[in-house]
Amino acid sequence: MDRGFNDGAAGQVYLYSVPSGAVGVATSFQFYDNEAGSRRITPLIFEKLNASQYVLRGVGASITTNGLGTQNYPFSLIAGTNVMAANYTFGFTDREVSYGGSGSAITTTASYTGTVDWDYSAPTEWLFTPSLTFELSLGQAFDLGGLLFNGLDSTRTYSAQIVISPATPTVISISPTSGSTTGGTSVTINGTNFTGATGVTIGGSAATSVSVVNATTITCTTPAGSAGTASVVVTTPSGSNAANSLFTFTNAAPTDIALSPTSIAENVSAGSTVGSFSTTDPDAGNTFTYTLVAGTGSTDNTAFTITGNALSINASPNFEAKSSYGLRVRSTDQGGLFFEKQFTVTITNVNETPTDIALSAASIAENVSAGSTVGSFSTTDPDAGN
Repeated sequence: MDRGFNDGAAGQVYLYSVPSGAVGVATSFQFYDNEAGSRRITPLIFEKLNASQYVLRGVGASITTNGLGTQNYPFSLIAGTNVMAANYTFGFTDREVSYGGSGSAITTTASYTGTVDWDYSAPTEWLFTPSLTFELSLGQAFDLGGLLFNGLDSTRTYSAQIVISPATPTVISISPTSGSTTGGTSVTINGTNFTGATGVTIGGSAATSVSVVNATTITCTTPAGSAGTASVVVTTPSGSNAANSLFTFTNAAPTDIALSPTSIAENVSAGSTVGSFSTTDPDAGNTFTYTLVAGTGSTDNTAFTITGNALSINASPNFEAKSSYGLRVRSTDQGGLFFEKQFTVTITNVNETPTDIALSAASIAENVSAGSTVGSFSTTDPDAGN
């Protein structure tokens, strides 16, 4: 990466190669000078379109060199980008530039007119012919042999070397953009610089099943989270992206409650379990709390107790005294959303043992004919109609 160049006259742009596939952020550069005295130079970042054409993508702040030898200087971006992609390369100009901020033009401190070309009759010199005003602008295309010189082909003993640090990731989008608070939503994250990602968090909790598809795509499964917007953060060895609010955890209310079974035999002991509640909810994996609440159908709430999702009857029921009970139940999910429903618990009749027998007449007159009726029997039984 250390290359010499022939500086000829002020107003040139010099190009230096970067190792193939080098990616990251330009953070600093080295500059070697074998001539005494300082000079002003401006570091530049180019995108390579082909072997002979390059586009200016980034401009660093101009610096004053410190004279002889190799010196290290910071790359302080003033316009464009300092992120080096695999097809980007490094260069500089011996012109100072200024930049007025976002949306402003990049300008040099003075105008230099001329096209730079190689003198084929004396191939150690550069020729300058008045034909082009030399100014810099982002997106400007440079052709080798025009304003752009290849430091690899030149002879002067200045040289430069860029220092690249791995780029931190950026997250641009996530699809889908929302999912249940219980987690388990499969998502695709799009962005940049995902290579080597070591983890993904959504809403501060670690995602699962993380797969780095390529440098711009990650798939994973969302963790559980609180309802509301959540930041999607990708972490690589070079750092993490900035916080955002790209994902939304959503929580829908339950839509139904079921009780199974809904009947219990009479005469069971007090505290016996009638059945168990279950809830239908759009959010798979939600948890629910069941309570007895006042409202339509809550006539006999006091006859029951709910423990967890189990409904029990407080006193031993008697079919003959009361054959059904009405109650109203609320199911509340972990996010506070709820659904209410009224139920009827039926008491089933049990065939109980008769408790007595009576004979209507216990005597009969003498001399009645054979086969005469003494009296009639009747039975006392808890089950009416037996």
